[in-house]
Amino acid sequence: MGFTLVEMLIVVVILGIISSIMLTSFADVRKGARDDRRIADLRQAQQALQLFYLKCGFYPGRYENNNCLGGTLADSANNPADWSDLRQILKDARIGVDEIPNDPGAANSYQYYVQLAGPSGTPKAQCYVLTADLETDHRAFKGDLDMLDLEQKLAPFSASDLATKNMYPLTPAIDCADTGRHYCLGNVECFHGGP
Repeated sequence: MGFTLVEMLIVVVILGIISSIMLTSFADVRKGARDDRRIADLRQAQQALQLFYLKCGFYPGRYENNNCLGGTLADSANNPADWSDLRQILKDARIGVDEIPNDPGAANSYQYYVQLAGPSGTPKAQCYVLTADLETDHRAFKGDLDMLDLEQKLAPFSASDLATKNMYPLTPAIDCADTGRHYCLGNVECFHGGP
């Protein structure tokens, strides 16, 4: 008893449909796994920033002379301009952190922003924001910083007003909007009741 050509074709079509569904779901699982890693990476960087703060009294980005090994010196040109600069500063600070991870996507990079100055008399480099672009609508968006948090701290605030609020670097502009897939993490105490 053999199979007819029609029966064989039906089996092949069914297997093709099942495999395409499985490949699609595996792709979604991989995207979710990369997003989980991004969130874990930012939390690891946040812990390193806290260790740096405990040692130095500010987050990387202070442009005044200081005696903190690994702290930036002289002027804003020496502040971390991108993620690789931040990674090097944290490594050089000798705070027990040997490596800060990069974004798992080759085309993406994490971002670090620091408020270099606040109101008159406020210590510099006390507020920071870390950002990552996620690939899914991750559950972590419910607890991340958003533009309302930044507006509360930096009021009066507009997207073009970042220069007057002295957030560094200015480009690309911080994007913590509730739309899109930009995950933002920062020292929440700074944005909610801190100096």
